[in-house]
Amino acid sequence: MILKHIRVSNFRSIGELELELTPLTVLVGPNACGKSNILDALQFVKDVFVQGLGAAVDARHGADCVVCQAGKAGGEDVAEFVLTFTPHEGREYVGPGRFTYLRYALSVELPRRGHDPPRIVREAATCGWEVAGSEAGATRELTPFRRTKDEVEAYWGEAQLPNGVEAVLTEGRTLRAPTADHDRSGVPAFTVGSPDLWLLHQCVLRLSIYDIVPGIARMPSPVTQDALNRYGGNLASVLHRIGRADDAAEAMSTIRDSVSSAVPGFTDIVTEETSDGNVTFRVGEDSANTRMGPTQVSDGTLRLLCYHGVLASGPLKDELPAMAACIEEPERGLHPWLIAELVENFREFAETGQVLLTTHSPVVVDAAKAEEVVIVEKAEGMTKVRRASHREDVERFLERFTLGELWQQGRFGGVPD
Repeated sequence: MILKHIRVSNFRSIGELELELTPLTVLVGPNACGKSNILDALQFVKDVFVQGLGAAVDARHGADCVVCQAGKAGGEDVAEFVLTFTPHEGREYVGPGRFTYLRYALSVELPRRGHDPPRIVREAATCGWEVAGSEAGATRELTPFRRTKDEVEAYWGEAQLPNGVEAVLTEGRTLRAPTADHDRSGVPAFTVGSPDLWLLHQCVLRLSIYDIVPGIARMPSPVTQDALNRYGGNLASVLHRIGRADDAAEAMSTIRDSVSSAVPGFTDIVTEETSDGNVTFRVGEDSANTRMGPTQVSDGTLRLLCYHGVLASGPLKDELPAMAACIEEPERGLHPWLIAELVENFREFAETGQVLLTTHSPVVVDAAKAEEVVIVEKAEGMTKVRRASHREDVERFLERFTLGELWQQGRFGGVPD
């Protein structure tokens, strides 16, 4: 599964936004136009799943900083998010026909005055199936989960109710219960009884936002951590885990080869456990007699290690949905020649996963296709998006200029006024 379409309303700089995504999508535009807010909308939904709505709002410094303050949205207290996932090309899911999409809708109320806490006011999970044996295009839509302010309704395939839920279970296996918790998403509680909700839960959990900070990536980390976190703070433990996986030799060889081709003198990387139970790493260099610790490694090398750690740990496996790696400005600290190669690495990853980039680099834009580039701008204080390929004369211009040159010239917009 990949994230195919997003719709966001009344969130940060976003009044109303709809965006269709490709396996590799590149967001370009001037500073403060809202590129990062698009990624943060995805992180917000994930935070609601994992931590709860209150924690998600607190992490963004309160409701005033979450709701859109501009245009018609200003003053409204409800933010809405709709994420639509579809099967990755070449990947199918078994059911009452061919699985076509899985859609999740979330509406949250964010009072900006008084002491009322934020609360979830609506959730719905909808899946579409192309009906077996029907005419082409005939689709059946199912709603395995629906929630309002007052009631939860879900398909429940298990014999026992989920822990702590008092509900009525009909003969059709539809569970109805009063809404007891307005802070937490109801989807995770029902994943055991519904394969569709399990898949949705996994899709949301595998939305991964990265904004790598080299100073944080240098720090030792507990060996128990698994996926790379947002700022790269557990890079050592990620490399440690990759180095001990069943396919460790191949994965570590790929990381070594990728980094050594980009960084002169780089030979290898090893991890080691410290006396306090953490793990750190050391980097080999052909001109040095000993391996260097993290404090001696350049910012650019650390960023490359983080990116290739993500690429090595996130391919599509078994029944899990594809990982969506959303990366802020991957060009930072890298030589222009390396940037184009890195984007090609992202493109290879997107054959089984998904990558969403923000950038200020014409080199990144040059490495993308016109249909993969999304122009992000602000109009009347609100974030707006459109595809570079929507300009009718783009193919004619590309006969003389690269995509990055056209963007720098302002042919597509997405540049400072």
